[in-house]
Amino acid sequence: MEKNETERLSYEELKDDEKTLLQWYKENPLSVYIEIALLKIV
Repeated sequence: MEKNETERLSYEELKDDEKTLLQWYKENPLSVYIEIALLKIV
């Protein structure tokens, strides 16, 4: 049986803009669904 290893990034390994996006999504969870809906419309 093969091992299925997935790579995980720690928070420290993320770029600054990725950290900003994660923080924004944590503060505004509904914004994720609104953004997806807007992308589907366009």
